Amino acid sequence: MLLDFASIDLLAHFDRECIPERVVHTKGAGTHGYFEVTHDMSNVTHLSLCPAT
Repeated sequence: MLLDFASIDLLAHFDRECIPERVVHTKGAGTHGYFEVTHDMSNVTHLSLCPAT
């Protein structure tokens, strides 16, 4: 097996492969304000949160 250059290259690359650390606290995006239903949403959702006004 050690005579096979392709296998040696594959094992060498696998051994040195760098796995990045998992980011625990990622930066995200948010929004501020309020949500007002202005149209009938009964065709989109069954939630009572968005009743027809």
